[in-house]
Amino acid sequence: MSTLVYLGLGSNHERELNVQYALDFLFALLSDGQCSPVYSSAPVGARGCAFFNLVMCGKTDLSLEQLSRVIKRFESKYLRRCKPSLVMPIDIDVLLYGRYVGEFKGGRFAKT
Repeated sequence: MSTLVYLGLGSNHERELNVQYALDFLFALLSDGQCSPVYSSAPVGARGCAFFNLVMCGKTDLSLEQLSRVIKRFESKYLRRCKPSLVMPIDIDVLLYGRYVGEFKGGRFAKT
């Protein structure tokens, strides 16, 4: 049974290219994918370039833990840094996974 998921995407380094790579990856990973318009925003809590941000939704047969692992592997290909940094090639957060809220094995939901 497929689960509806919502993901938040952001990039402030080679924004157009990295967001497109992430969307290509996620449209291949999820079925019935849809995304919001892209918007630009200033970084919060750090100096650096403005971010491109958007939200994507789609359906997956992966468990929450599997989805989180797959996303983290993809982010690591683009040198996603866990520490605060001025450069964020790509950041993908699970915002909603079905009806789950709070923490899960392997992570926690992004704060909204």
